Amino acid sequence: MENSSHEDGTKLELGWISEEQLQWFQTLMLPQAREALQQGEPLTAIGLSCDGTACGALVGYADTGCFHVVSLYVAPDYRRRGGASRMIRTLHPFLEHLGFEVEDDGERNIYAFTLEEVMHAKGLQRETGAAQTKTDKMRAFSQLSDDQLRAIQKRAVALEAPIPEQRLSDPEVERNLSLAWMVDGRAEAYVIFDHSCCGVLTLSALWTGDDAGAPVAYTLLKTALQRATELYPPQAGAHCKETS
Repeated sequence: MENSSHEDGTKLELGWISEEQLQWFQTLMLPQAREALQQGEPLTAIGLSCDGTACGALVGYADTGCFHVVSLYVAPDYRRRGGASRMIRTLHPFLEHLGFEVEDDGERNIYAFTLEEVMHAKGLQRETGAAQTKTDKMRAFSQLSDDQLRAIQKRAVALEAPIPEQRLSDPEVERNLSLAWMVDGRAEAYVIFDHSCCGVLTLSALWTGDDAGAPVAYTLLKTALQRATELYPPQAGAHCKETS
């Protein structure tokens, strides 16, 4: 069990979830992950707790040279403390034991993929309720003024939401691909692409406020990636930087 303390004095604890502990963490997992663990399937499960209260869980499995994370969740009251990143980092020694090699990315948590690979991912092919989300509130950064972009950045900093270090009006930001979900003149969600990683197209930030939710995030991301395949060859490389 790994421990760390937050600035408010609360203590986060991290460890593997045993069969006996599953009852405390099962509400923090997607239904398919919870059911698979209850049926005894060979999944890896990591739990996050704070002062004895279960507050996060990661579930995944290794298959044909890849590790698939099927469920990752941290309760809202315990976010912005690095819990999700710590659960992912805890996997590294386990994966090395299985023969995986961890590439050194300078601790930037960067993952490379091609647009063709992304557009063939099951999550973007599957039609869900999120795909039915109306897009009338969606605006490309190229449609927003510099003052609006500054307002988005200022609010993101105040909310401690993931946001690139550079100004959103900088040329490095892909303003035609970066999208905001605007409600009453204020961004309630956004996805941001730039060229901050070695000049390669980079998904540098994805955020949704409490009023937007997962369907909006899905719609923004899918729309942005579809536009990316129009602007770049499907085989073009892209990077995704993990933000927390």
